[in-house]
Amino acid sequence: MPSRGKPMPRLAYIGFGEVAFHQAAGLTREGLRDIKAFVDGPRHRPPYSAEFRAWAATAGVELVDHIEELCRTSEVIISAVSPSSAAVVAKQCAPHLLQDHLYVDLNSCAPHQKEVVAQLVEPSGARFVDAALMGGAPDGGHRQPLYVSGPGAEAFRELMSPLGMQIFVLDQRVGTASTFKMIRSVATKGYLALLWEVGIAARVRVSTLIALGMSSGHLAWARRSPLSQRLRGLWCEGRATSYDERRRWSTV
Repeated sequence: MPSRGKPMPRLAYIGFGEVAFHQAAGLTREGLRDIKAFVDGPRHRPPYSAEFRAWAATAGVELVDHIEELCRTSEVIISAVSPSSAAVVAKQCAPHLLQDHLYVDLNSCAPHQKEVVAQLVEPSGARFVDAALMGGAPDGGHRQPLYVSGPGAEAFRELMSPLGMQIFVLDQRVGTASTFKMIRSVATKGYLALLWEVGIAARVRVSTLIALGMSSGHLAWARRSPLSQRLRGLWCEGRATSYDERRRWSTV
């Protein structure tokens, strides 16, 4: 919990999907109040439905109808939209930003896309934060590790860490955090793909070897994935009897 003598940050989200919902819900439990969100997507946009407003309210979030209102009532703005919309919403937001704003781009964009967004935001004087969420928001909510870089990275950490957010500052350059996430994703997802390729070949050639290392504690994360569970079920039940069928499942 933050110290009582320190004012709470005024937080707002552009976009309010799964990531923003779980993050905001956790921050609300920590005591943060008056979180705002603006949404203008294919499914939800002003005027919002009563159901969408009620869902946002369960996370302690009030939906606002105009992006100008969102900027006027906040100091930390987190962009949590689709990667293709990141530059669009930054351009809409930029005319309403001031020097005391922190603009945090949480979207899974390539480093050069983060640089484009930063160039749209920084002429306003607002400080940009390149943020990379490690893992899924439902797993850890607001405590899910967040790696950040850019001019506003340290200020963002100082504001939000007292509320329980696990924020790791890499450096002051835009693109460092997104590059880190990209490299990590290639390593972890590539490792899992290689694991299954080896497992498929092993099962074809060695009938007693059902899954390489699947009982090892260090691969518990792999066993929990939907693809892992489906393949393991096929192997254990003996239904996938041909290499071609296993190849088909490995691409699901």
